[in-house]
Amino acid sequence: RADWCRRESFPEALCLESKAGFRVSAAGKKIKMPEGYVMADVGAAARATGIFRQKGGAVLKASHGVAGLSVALFSGKELFSRAKIAASMEMRASLDHFWSSGPVVLEEKIGGGAVPRAFTADWFLPEEGAPFPVGAGLMRIAAKTRYCGSVAGVGALSGSELSQITLMGKEILGLLRERGVTGWVNCDFVDDGGILLATEINVRRSCPTHGFEAARFLFGPKWADRIALLINERLLFHPLRPAYREVREGFIDYNERASKRGAWAFPTTSSMALSLSPPRLSFILAAPAANFLRAEEETLRACLQRSTGLGSFAPPFPEDFP
Repeated sequence: RADWCRRESFPEALCLESKAGFRVSAAGKKIKMPEGYVMADVGAAARATGIFRQKGGAVLKASHGVAGLSVALFSGKELFSRAKIAASMEMRASLDHFWSSGPVVLEEKIGGGAVPRAFTADWFLPEEGAPFPVGAGLMRIAAKTRYCGSVAGVGALSGSELSQITLMGKEILGLLRERGVTGWVNCDFVDDGGILLATEINVRRSCPTHGFEAARFLFGPKWADRIALLINERLLFHPLRPAYREVREGFIDYNERASKRGAWAFPTTSSMALSLSPPRLSFILAAPAANFLRAEEETLRACLQRSTGLGSFAPPFPEDFP
């Protein structure tokens, strides 16, 4: 199967991949999104934030960017000071070139001061035949916008959430089919009082794809009915860099103990990630149901601390997660 669309459809794919392009393309479709506008540049977007002053706040998004980077949040109170917003965005633009390349999306901030529940879902859209779902999960978010992993499978999402993702997915896949775009598709959503709103799509393999695909390879296309899956993209070690041999010993120790509970884990990025500052590790972990995932991750971290002698920081779980 082709992972990407045909060459003649590349311009359409690149348009849909951008936040501005998706918002414009979704107009007139049954794709629910936060109230928002496509602005000419970061200066125009900053000056217009006041339109959301009486609501929960405003979100500014560079048209391109990954993993929740190149996103700025402003509360309703902050929107009373246009000068401070302009200064903040000027500083961001000086450090992040995505703000100066292309239009900027201005949206209503969902959830007010709280971080709303956020979801991500993957599908594969072949050139011929019906599309199929790969996986859907509840995202783990750090620093209000930074994607750091997800939880999926048994008990992770409610029936209503899965139903809304499925229905919205049909509309999104239909839009891509109209534009001649096929291959991997990912969409992110936020929860607005029980109603899921689409925020962006990625016309490619996305951050959670490797975890969903691993689960599908091991447990089949209905894996989400058989196991709960945790994807951690950002386990940070401190204060030193561990050796991979020590990390491997920690996973072996964990799996020997966890197999009796129907759980297991393995690293997905290691050598390159461990050389970063701070050193980090990505892994996936499976358990019988979502309510076991938090405790299993803590047990794995304890095993890694014994094998490496180092502490670690894990990204937060979503609010109300068991």
